Amino acid sequence: MFLFFNASLLQLQTSQKLTTNEKEQLYLETLFQMGNATFQNGANSLQVNGETTYRFPYGTVTVEYVILDSNDIQAQFTMVTSDGSKNIVNRIIYIDP
Repeated sequence: MFLFFNASLLQLQTSQKLTTNEKEQLYLETLFQMGNATFQNGANSLQVNGETTYRFPYGTVTVEYVILDSNDIQAQFTMVTSDGSKNIVNRIIYIDP
């Protein structure tokens, strides 16, 4: 009986950890989508290379960018959730003139 209880408890703890990891992954993906959309909305007005940070309910997105030419921007998105999970995505963004 004791072994069955321990095995069940271990399975519950593992399931909780997996759920937490999946939630954090979803938050990171959501932060990227929100940060990317916000950045692209203002990309036409960018004049010089730089960095900007956006704060959202699930965490922050920092975008470091380099203007390659009049229509292309190299951007590095760093997403950090409220719980400290982090992901970095690099993109070349085409700007419609």
